[in-house]
Amino acid sequence: MGEIYDNVPLERGTSTNIRVVAILENGESDPDSLVSCRFHTIALDDAPVFSALSFTWGDTRDEKEILLDGRSFTVRRNHWNFLRQARKRLTRPPTLLWIDAICINQAEVGERNHQVGLMGEIYSRAAKVLVWLASGTEALLSALDFFSDAKQRQNSLETPRLFDLVCEFGSLFYCIEPIDGVYALLSLISTDEQKSLQISPDYSKSTTELFDEVYSMHHRL
Repeated sequence: MGEIYDNVPLERGTSTNIRVVAILENGESDPDSLVSCRFHTIALDDAPVFSALSFTWGDTRDEKEILLDGRSFTVRRNHWNFLRQARKRLTRPPTLLWIDAICINQAEVGERNHQVGLMGEIYSRAAKVLVWLASGTEALLSALDFFSDAKQRQNSLETPRLFDLVCEFGSLFYCIEPIDGVYALLSLISTDEQKSLQISPDYSKSTTELFDEVYSMHHRL
């Protein structure tokens, strides 16, 4: 699976390059044929037109096959369900999609650190942010309400603090790793707090180490 990403490398450092996928049109009459996607690389600095997907990852034990750049690639059922629906609507003309679970090499810590650090820019620069609710459970709806409320506070004088967000949102973390939830919340706090906390995505840390760091930083401020 790593070879697929090796063929579409991403620069790091100050680069704003990201991978996106385009869902290829189904040329077969069989609606159950494999979903096929193709990687593209774009730079956020070039103001590209793309859509970003927001959704839960789903059960690690429930995976389905797709084709990615012509090669077999496994995704969670939740991703697969979205891609099958999107194939009906987003292939004419092709829509470029940023889907973190597919577009980021999850096995490469350095790439994850860099790309997750760009998530705030990715979602803010996307032409559309698509929300895939799957079954639309109450917990997922509560999570959306939370983020909406936090974003409103970010735009007002009542800017949320990272520690408060973690405490309030902790029970709603539906990530493959809980630390993903903390890193996702970084885009909701003020720029000043981001600088003072000096916390950036680092997947070499354990969940315990990160939560200890957030707690310690909160009590120093």
